[in-house]
Amino acid sequence: MSPLRRGIALDGWNQGSREARPRPTVARVEVSPAPTPTWEERRAAYAWMAASAVLFATMNFFARLVGEGGAVPWAHVGATRAFTGALIAFAVARARGARLTTRDKKGMWWRSALGTASMVCTFYALSRRGLPLGDTTTLLNLTPVFLAFLTPHLLGERTGGRVFVALVVSLGGAVLLLRPSFLFGGHGHTPDAWLTGAVATLAAIFAAFAMIMLRKLGKTESPEALAVHFSLF
Repeated sequence: MSPLRRGIALDGWNQGSREARPRPTVARVEVSPAPTPTWEERRAAYAWMAASAVLFATMNFFARLVGEGGAVPWAHVGATRAFTGALIAFAVARARGARLTTRDKKGMWWRSALGTASMVCTFYALSRRGLPLGDTTTLLNLTPVFLAFLTPHLLGERTGGRVFVALVVSLGGAVLLLRPSFLFGGHGHTPDAWLTGAVATLAAIFAAFAMIMLRKLGKTESPEALAVHFSLF
């Protein structure tokens, strides 16, 4: 066979093999939207959140009470709270048969670090006498405000216009509590009051990041494992 015919034959064979070769297909994965919670589930969630708020307020009251006059150092109060929380979480886990092992260890350590930082700032702020207990607790409860700002960026959750209005009003309330002298004139609060307010606000910020980690870890970890790891580590 001449070189010309041999080249034509090879080209025809290559073209035929390319046409006969199957093309790879890309499978489409259908992602179903998250189920909408029922009214009963929403009501149960609201009830748990209300009970949590009442218990936290009670804890804050007793933390200020036992730390009155430096009777008990604030670090001891925080350590007692963490150890007691670990015991309760462990007892609940045993009663429900829930696992305490963790899967996302890195995320768990981040959540525990942020939660511990928030707890340390909380009990330090509660031990200070610079602000009344009600004002300090109000600043500690700014966590939902920071969550409303952070969740659209970190979790992709949408917030409406009403949340934005509530965000502005809440921050305005915090300003009224601290009453900075450059806005209200006079001498304003003492340096101890500013320190207490700053630490309480920092505690709310740390708590907001810790709750974002809770939302992410809740897909793989049990609530009991989250509570025990946070309280012990």
